[in-house]
Amino acid sequence: MAPLTIVNLNGEPLCEPIEVGGTVVTGSWLRALVWDSSNYNGRVSLMLEGLELQDDTQVYCPEGDPVVVTAVRCTNQYEAVTWGKADSGGDSKVVAKQLAGGVMAIYSTAHAFAALKAGGEVVTWGNPMFGGDSREVAQRLACGVTAMFSTRTAFAALKEDGSVVTWGDGPSGRVYKEVENKLSSGVRAIYETTNGFFAWQHGDKVVAWGNAMFNGMSQEVADRLSTGVIAIYRTDNAFAALKDGGEVVVWGDESFDGISRAVADRLSEGVIAICSTDEDFAAIKEGGEVVTWGDGPCGGGLPHAVVNRLAKGVSALYSTASAMAALTVDGAVVTWGDRSYGGVSREVAVELAEGVIAVHSNNSAFAALKSNGQVVTWGYAPCGGDSTAVADKIANGVGTICCTDSAFAALKSSGEVVTWGKAVGGGDSGTVASKLATGVTSLCSSHGAFAAMKQDGEVVTWGNSACGGNSRDVVHSLAEDVIAVYSNSSAFVALKVCT
Repeated sequence: MAPLTIVNLNGEPLCEPIEVGGTVVTGSWLRALVWDSSNYNGRVSLMLEGLELQDDTQVYCPEGDPVVVTAVRCTNQYEAVTWGKADSGGDSKVVAKQLAGGVMAIYSTAHAFAALKAGGEVVTWGNPMFGGDSREVAQRLACGVTAMFSTRTAFAALKEDGSVVTWGDGPSGRVYKEVENKLSSGVRAIYETTNGFFAWQHGDKVVAWGNAMFNGMSQEVADRLSTGVIAIYRTDNAFAALKDGGEVVVWGDESFDGISRAVADRLSEGVIAICSTDEDFAAIKEGGEVVTWGDGPCGGGLPHAVVNRLAKGVSALYSTASAMAALTVDGAVVTWGDRSYGGVSREVAVELAEGVIAVHSNNSAFAALKSNGQVVTWGYAPCGGDSTAVADKIANGVGTICCTDSAFAALKSSGEVVTWGKAVGGGDSGTVASKLATGVTSLCSSHGAFAAMKQDGEVVTWGNSACGGNSRDVVHSLAEDVIAVYSNSSAFVALKVCT
């Protein structure tokens, strides 16, 4: 086993080393350790080898190699600038005064935002059906909130006293009587899925709510989820929970239940990561074995050619809506599933045979990043599967890739941004090409637009105006001093130094 240690900026341990060799941990799980074992409150950034870990980031901890994560307490306060679809949070006029200063962090559902301010106050705006209206719980959100979590339609706030406040639409936004008392104290962290929440309490007890997530759940499954859950994954009709011992617990509608039983023995231990499409799951086990299940094109018995290529061992899995791609331990990519969604990569097989370090995907296309900075694409051509028009620009020097639902943007080491895919989804950046030629440091995206942050703090946007591609109304506010950009499905929020 290998020890995982969380340290502060001075290199001082914040908790006892944990043996995690051969397993996968998530950013939210690591954040829970920080909150539980230190006096760090509010926003905490977790850094691993220079990269910031998000709550849903999966970190593989190999056998024998120690892992050191640095926790940085964020105490700076900023003002928030918004743009994009008005009722998704692009218009924040009703809370403008509250967002003019003191903002520490931004959180989002699909169509609303929440700002955590100094002192633990929470400010919300956007579509009320998605948590944009928190007036019913305003008193409880006036102070003392230390962290925020969200599903697609609801928010949950964790307070200093260990209680939880929830709001938003539907079951995931309401805490039912049977669990309400359990959330009044002792909660140390919350994990969010698309449709529900899990709250970790002291003693590693788990409280869950959000009916949409628990369709098809028996009492047996509920009992198995009571401890040790580190991540939740979903398809359109089923769920899979990864536990700290490598066990996978699955549940869903009746048709799915029979399919998952066929691989139950192989999911009882040793799983380190899970990936899903709209209909199927795939899991990586220790040693690189892949297990698939589901009722779509990726979940049944895999073709022998795919099985043979996966036998060398898999280090990561990626997916579109109906296809999967596996990155093998020797840097090759193996694909399966619906041809229209990238399940067949025969035309770029030579380029994918070696040297791949990461794969990115949108709804229907993949983009592989190679160690030499080259990008290789396949899948549905109009949505970025065909990058012929920019092939010379992405032949080398690319450092990272960002995507909308139907387009890609590559950030090169020179600070240049290259885009391809559907123009309406951000694949055409011609109107801002001169600003994207150099100096860009990071990219952010909504479903249909991109936002690029530059070295001088300027933000440049393009893509579908209904999704935040047009920021002309706040262009002066985005001209300098921006330190971070956040997004939901159709709007953006920029944090900038208070003037």
